[in-house]
Amino acid sequence: MVQRCPEGAVQDLSQVQDGHLDGVDDICSLSIVTEAALLHTVRVRSFRQQIYTRVARILISVNPFHSLPIYSAKYLKDFQDAKDSFDLQPHIYGTGHDALRGLAEGNKDQAIVISGESGAGKTESAKFLLSYVAECVKGRDLHGNGALHGLEARVLQTNPILESFGNAMTTRNANSSRFGKWLDLRFSQALGMKGCQITSYLLEVTRVCGQSEGERGFHIFFQLLQASNEGALKFLGLKDPSSYRYLKNSVLSAPGIDDRQNFADLRHAFNLLGFPEEEQMQAFQILAGILNLGNLEFFSTEDEEELRLEGDEPLLAAARQLRLPLEQLRQGLLRRKVVTGRDAIETYLRLDQARAARDGLSRMLYGRLFDWLIQRMNDGLEISNGHHPDGKEGRPNGTAPRLLGILDISGFESFATNSLEQLLINLSNEELQLQFNEAVFKSEIEDCLKEGIDLGATIQYEDNSDVVALIDGRGGMLDMLDEELAMPKATDATFVNKVLKAHSPSERLIVPKFQGTVGFGIQHYAATVTYSCDGFLEKNADRLPLETVADLLQASELPLLQEIGQSLEQAQRTSSPQRGRQSRSATCRFRNSLRQLMAKIQASETHYVRCIKPNAQNRPKEFTSVMVHEQLRYSGVLEAVRIRKQGFSCRMLFEEFLLRYRCLTLLAPGSSDRGATVQKLLEWAAEKLAVPGLRLGSRRSLTGMAAN
Repeated sequence: MVQRCPEGAVQDLSQVQDGHLDGVDDICSLSIVTEAALLHTVRVRSFRQQIYTRVARILISVNPFHSLPIYSAKYLKDFQDAKDSFDLQPHIYGTGHDALRGLAEGNKDQAIVISGESGAGKTESAKFLLSYVAECVKGRDLHGNGALHGLEARVLQTNPILESFGNAMTTRNANSSRFGKWLDLRFSQALGMKGCQITSYLLEVTRVCGQSEGERGFHIFFQLLQASNEGALKFLGLKDPSSYRYLKNSVLSAPGIDDRQNFADLRHAFNLLGFPEEEQMQAFQILAGILNLGNLEFFSTEDEEELRLEGDEPLLAAARQLRLPLEQLRQGLLRRKVVTGRDAIETYLRLDQARAARDGLSRMLYGRLFDWLIQRMNDGLEISNGHHPDGKEGRPNGTAPRLLGILDISGFESFATNSLEQLLINLSNEELQLQFNEAVFKSEIEDCLKEGIDLGATIQYEDNSDVVALIDGRGGMLDMLDEELAMPKATDATFVNKVLKAHSPSERLIVPKFQGTVGFGIQHYAATVTYSCDGFLEKNADRLPLETVADLLQASELPLLQEIGQSLEQAQRTSSPQRGRQSRSATCRFRNSLRQLMAKIQASETHYVRCIKPNAQNRPKEFTSVMVHEQLRYSGVLEAVRIRKQGFSCRMLFEEFLLRYRCLTLLAPGSSDRGATVQKLLEWAAEKLAVPGLRLGSRRSLTGMAAN
């Protein structure tokens, strides 16, 4: 068959080479790699139900949108028994195998970064990965007494809790993680699991109070309503979702999500992780209280001097479920204290202020409950025997535990309306892409230069460090946003004007077409995103929803709410007045946690899993080539292929090279000079064995992919 090419499109064609149509396991095994070959290989393998493809040590994972029989005990054992994961088909288990092998053989901690857009399968990949690691180290202990048996099972049981409270249905994904998480798995020198710590990032608490069309709130609300008429939960007195302002516009059921079964799984996980029944009930009471807080409505008297509630039923229900003093809750939602000089007077809130306080209290309660759950899980997953706060294990030599980190964080986001939450999520993805660039590209070039080998202009990649500097650098957008908190007359508009004035020369900053628009655009590594800055200052200030919220919560009869109130009061007392509002801002806290995360990743040997969403409809056996090609491009996979083909994948010190290949020195002319011996050995191998891609650096031998 002859396909006629449209005029002007000839430059988009690429010649088919050997292996391009075969759907090879590893893209780097192809002698010539093109964008078309990469895309076609991933497509062919996807239709074969081979969802994993290697790019050397990077794993591409295509979401199949249905279950596959490739995670059985047989597959797991095959990888457990393998000497090298490359001896088997590409698999997420192979990434786990490589990380555990790195812990066992090397001196560096290991990190696995799972990235991809929403619906690409990041959360499922992380779960399969964690299952593999837990099974591999099950029952191991430094002293061989099996004392840690069961910890691995408890680590796995964190998933139902995190998914119930942190996941929700979006237009792109029925089980979308609305937060990022870093799992810090700790091991003894014998690879016995010693503990696990979970760190969360950017929980989307705004989802508590409302969702976009075609979406729904966090799974836990729907799970709770499904089970509320059964047994011990009847006392909550909950109704159907349409009875609650926060849920009535939600999609009631999510495809593939069984709320009733998932609630049973949640309860099982709570029990296994040691949450007492009383604590579980308190958590459910707080959730029920949030739903009833959302039903509060206010009205102003005709002279607008007073603010009142429209009916007391929601207030009574919320106060009952939260075990709060009724009048203290009522007054906290209706009035505020105004200080003028030495005098303080109480005044009614405006209608918009009261609604904002109501929703702010609901968001704060949910966010603090989520934080408490993670802290409780962390407490239950840390082995107290022999553990010290500085991370040293209680052994005579004080050896630090070996660490394996797994990162599952929200992918790049671009919606019809993008706010501060999207800016921070996209910043985290920019930082991860920058780290990927440095790990894969910059280090390749710099290492070769140190060896006296110049790769020249053949290695090219998209450097996004200027985007990171624009947002998070000194004098960048987030610095300017924090500075605005100290300005008495600052508004979202003044912030935008200062950003445009200071950074307009940047090619990455896009000035709005219409004057007066409170926003700007940023050309990210993945796509251009327009941000609406309405509400940026208020979100960054992260003020408590009520002036008296700490006192209010400490007046609750629920110990859990008392604990949250005490933590709020403690935070208020210990916040530094010298550092001012900036040190307490939402972006400041996020930036600090992001820097800590990046420091952990940079200090580790990193493995990358690039998750790909094959179609926008979440359908099995459908592959939208344009959509996949775009993801492969902006994830850096294509550039990674090029550099590994053009560079040198294996580098050994002369001593290491001679130790490994000393048997060949009998065939090659000898020399007392190690460098000269290696040089002669390389020349002999190139001539006699026809091995290509061999180079001699100043201290190392370098071999290309074919030679390796």
